[in-house]
Amino acid sequence: MRVPVTGGPSVAITAMGGSRFGGVWLPDDRIVYASSGSLDLYAVPAGGGTAEVVVPATAFDGASLRFPTATADGQILVFQVGTRPPFRLGAYALATGRAAMLGPGSSPRFATDGLLLYAFDGELWAAAFDGSRLQLATGRRLSVSVEVNSGGLATFAAVGDTLAERESTVAIPMTL
Repeated sequence: MRVPVTGGPSVAITAMGGSRFGGVWLPDDRIVYASSGSLDLYAVPAGGGTAEVVVPATAFDGASLRFPTATADGQILVFQVGTRPPFRLGAYALATGRAAMLGPGSSPRFATDGLLLYAFDGELWAAAFDGSRLQLATGRRLSVSVEVNSGGLATFAAVGDTLAERESTVAIPMTL
């Protein structure tokens, strides 16, 4: 559902079955989301319509794809691969269909273009992401513990250089 910030009636975007496992609104006005009804990631126009597969789970050995995030230009998606530990991070270039495994982790979020935050081993990590190569640099552990549920969800938010998590809010250094 979509609801205007200024108020008004909600508008159905698309029908989807099952539980929701994250979503991201792309600059081209599509919403990419994951649901328990499918292993794939889907995209739907923000104005409403029929959802289409944008990242097939078959590109990641048929594992469930969850918690998508996107680069600032919306051209590359990064997401969690798998529903049980050990969780992994995957990347997918929308224009080319190129897929890559990035390494261990769950619940990825871009803080700034090129800086990816993710949960690993009960803590938050940060690493530079190279979109042209679909590679993640060696990460560094942030001094922030985070709870990760059995499905890989870690509850934290990142905007610019600020990270908020249940217990604290911290500034993230812009360079690694």
